[in-house]
Amino acid sequence: MILESLNKNTALEEIELRGNRFSHSCLAKIKRITQRNIKTIEEQEPNKLKAEIYKLRYEHQKLEAAK
Repeated sequence: MILESLNKNTALEEIELRGNRFSHSCLAKIKRITQRNIKTIEEQEPNKLKAEIYKLRYEHQKLEAAK
């Protein structure tokens, strides 16, 4: 149940689990979830810039065609 909730969470980057009795496989799954979220957050800005570049290239092509 905890894993399902954590998997739906896309903002979690770090979690403190000291003092809990989780299995190694459960901890590994939680680690993968946090790593996925960190990667997604890191890629957000470059993806926005790429989208802007494609938009500007398209506009440039339209201007060239209009000339």
